[in-house]
Amino acid sequence: MLTERLPDARCLDLLQNFIDSVDVTSRMPRSQWLMVPGLDVYVRRGFHLIEGDLTACLDLASLNATPMRKGIGTRFITAAHEMNPWRVTYIESVLNPHLVRWLDRNDWMRIESMAPSYYKLKD
Repeated sequence: MLTERLPDARCLDLLQNFIDSVDVTSRMPRSQWLMVPGLDVYVRRGFHLIEGDLTACLDLASLNATPMRKGIGTRFITAAHEMNPWRVTYIESVLNPHLVRWLDRNDWMRIESMAPSYYKLKD
C-alpha cells in the first residue's frame, strides 16, 4: 500500500529543483513559490550582510503550514538548511511567536527588527 508523503518532503523535492536551477555565477536574486497541499514556502537565493560580508543565502521569506503546530514548518526549515548549498540560511520577518521561540532554542541568530529575521551559518 502506498502512503502519502508528508507535505514538507514533497516541498523539499521542489526546493532541490529550485536550488538546481539557480545560476550560481549570477549576482541577481532568484525566487520561487514552492506549493504543495499543506505547505507553501516562498524561497529566494538572496544576498544579505552577514557578519560583515555580503553573502549568498537561501532565503525562506514566507512559510505557511497547515495544520499549524504539527512540526511541518520546522521540519522543512531544518531539512532546507541541511540541503542549502550556500553559506547561510536566512528566515525573513518571522511573525509566528511559536516559530520565534523554536528558532531561539535551536541556535539561529536573531536580527532585531519589527518582525525579527534569523540566520544560521552552515557548519
